[in-house]
Amino acid sequence: MITMKIMNINLIKNIEYAELLSQPENSKLSKLILKKLKSLPDYEVKQNNFFIECISTKNIMKEQGWKIHISASNNNYIHILKEVIRIIVPLNVSFKWVSIKNRNIMLTKDFLREQAGKFITIYPQNNIQFQVLCRIFQKKLRQYSGVPILTDKSIGNVISIRYGGFKKILDYDNEGDGIYCIRDTNKKLVYDRREIGIYKPEWITENFVKPLNNLYPKQKSKLLEQYNFKNALQFTNYGGVYEAIQKKDNLHVVIKEAKKYFGGNIFNNSFPKDVRSIRRNEYLILQKISLINATPKPISYFKEKSGDYLVEKYVSGDLLRTLRLENPLYYPNATEDEYNQYLKKLSHIFLDLYFKINKINKNGIILNDLTPNNIIVDLKTNSAKIIDLESSVDLSCEKPTYPLFVTPGYSEYFYSKKLSTNDDFSWVMCLIDMLIARAQLLNINIKLIIQSLEFCREIQDSWAQLCTHLILYLEHYKNNSKTQNCIKEILSDLNKEIQIYG
Repeated sequence: MITMKIMNINLIKNIEYAELLSQPENSKLSKLILKKLKSLPDYEVKQNNFFIECISTKNIMKEQGWKIHISASNNNYIHILKEVIRIIVPLNVSFKWVSIKNRNIMLTKDFLREQAGKFITIYPQNNIQFQVLCRIFQKKLRQYSGVPILTDKSIGNVISIRYGGFKKILDYDNEGDGIYCIRDTNKKLVYDRREIGIYKPEWITENFVKPLNNLYPKQKSKLLEQYNFKNALQFTNYGGVYEAIQKKDNLHVVIKEAKKYFGGNIFNNSFPKDVRSIRRNEYLILQKISLINATPKPISYFKEKSGDYLVEKYVSGDLLRTLRLENPLYYPNATEDEYNQYLKKLSHIFLDLYFKINKINKNGIILNDLTPNNIIVDLKTNSAKIIDLESSVDLSCEKPTYPLFVTPGYSEYFYSKKLSTNDDFSWVMCLIDMLIARAQLLNINIKLIIQSLEFCREIQDSWAQLCTHLILYLEHYKNNSKTQNCIKEILSDLNKEIQIYG
């Protein structure tokens, strides 16, 4: 029997959801650490929405200066936290740390990339203490590894530094929104740029802490040796998606990154225990169904120190979602011929897509997360390819252990926990998306979608029969035998459109 976790990608930002992700044993340790810190006479401990602040009452904290960030992974955070506290508390150094439940939020896909990995922030009292602490951490934490911090200068596996504000200094922009600031050499407020690749303002010249290169030998990247990167297509905490050229044969490829350590406790039963597990699964499935020519061709798979990289052949075309812009419903003066031509184009595309999905399913693969955002269409041939298979399931596997990410409104698994007919449901919902103006709020409300289809049926006679069969499908989507009959009728409607309009 197939069993797995299900995750709605739109819910992962919910702070309360993190309670489901936290490990009980680590939560107990966290509470013990917090209790001990609160008992210290020289510290004022405050809990806000995200951080636990431990401010020294013995040493007044500066407004700004060099700060130290300590990163971690899901498995070593408590060990690193205890080691850091052991070093800095006797020195009465102010610091803050991320609670256990919020640690899991920091490891999620959509958390701010500029803040990701900053599990512990340390505020040294002066530059000498800053340098000494950096050297101590470089030696004491050398055996650990963790999430890279993109806004800082790395000086160790889990240690990075940046110059910025210690206290909140706010100024306001032209729209009245507060912005974090620091003071320049003339005491004038300037923007504290917490951006990727910027770890100090231009007027700060000190660069007195360097990585201990003998502790962290550099490794050559096979990826950089074999590929020229052209463009970054997407960035999340789980990793980037890049367009590149393979050097040996000029092959146009896409490289999908899976960053080490990201994902949190939802990957605890996976191997590895992070987002790399779903990327490896995607590569294996691409290999299995490559002859169907419905997905990108897998080229290679790299495992490097920072994470894993799936390389696949570039698929040219347009995302299916862009086809919505041709929908005559959006244009009040659209002609009947424009309605007919649009439906003819949809008929070609969705028939091609259905039969490709059917072949994939016959190979024992369920796609699970099929949306207009991960289908590429060649508008010259009206053929389609599916470009995102990270949530796919191989039914021949005994028990997939990776989490299943689905998009609300496009996955039957989101509604009924069925798996076997999930791709039929996704296919139908993608087709509906091309016919009606589906707002995000309608995505998880079947009744509202039916009302929109009823409106669409009244607007254009040539769409009426197809809309009727789509409505019947939604009304009976929990009844497998009835939905299969509806699918046959929908396919017949699409074939008729092609026969009539060419």
